[in-house]
Amino acid sequence: MKRILILISLVLLIQASYCQNQLGIKTGFNWFKILQSDNLFHPSSFSYDRFSVPVGLFFCQRNHLINFYSELEFLNRSYSVYEYWGGLGAGGHADYKINSSYLNAIIAPQFVVGKKIKFIFYPGLYAGIPIYSKIDGTLSEFSSGQFSRKETLSGNAKGCIPGIDFGALAGIGIDIPVSKSLIITIQDVFSISLLGFKSQWGEEIYRYMQNKFEVGLAYQFIGKTKGSSQ
Repeated sequence: MKRILILISLVLLIQASYCQNQLGIKTGFNWFKILQSDNLFHPSSFSYDRFSVPVGLFFCQRNHLINFYSELEFLNRSYSVYEYWGGLGAGGHADYKINSSYLNAIIAPQFVVGKKIKFIFYPGLYAGIPIYSKIDGTLSEFSSGQFSRKETLSGNAKGCIPGIDFGALAGIGIDIPVSKSLIITIQDVFSISLLGFKSQWGEEIYRYMQNKFEVGLAYQFIGKTKGSSQ
């Protein structure tokens, strides 16, 4: 909980130094894949168990050409892993399912083209911490051709997912005004982990690669310009 409060405070502190005038929420679909390093002695296979759904609360300072954009995002991932190691004489394998949820902080400058309907594109960074994780499965080890250990895996997935998920992203989108104060935003965002991680049994390096398609609604605060009457 302490790490969550620190993450939220950092985003709000950065945002407070700007004159933001847009607040919104968005959701959609996240297609994700786990990339792995080549390792002939410790291969892994993955299957993806369900849709990953992001929900984000975003803040945006609107300018003519560049917007400052920040977001707090809830993102879940659910997938199954089969990994094995060793050779004919000794080794083991783990067959397990991971279900995890992250709270991500996203910061990006948005470059804007257009007057009424605005086209946006942006690079950015994200950092996330797990707020929930669970592992279910089995771990088996063998030596001299016989099983020497078999264990049921159940509980927190710490050690099998990254404690901090840090990565880079690139997005494109369109903002469509429906009134003076309401804006529909449609975005497609690609991201990849910059910090690789390992399972607690393996040697391979894993990274998350994902593509999010999201639709949101933003409220635009209309401020008074200088010289306007009170």
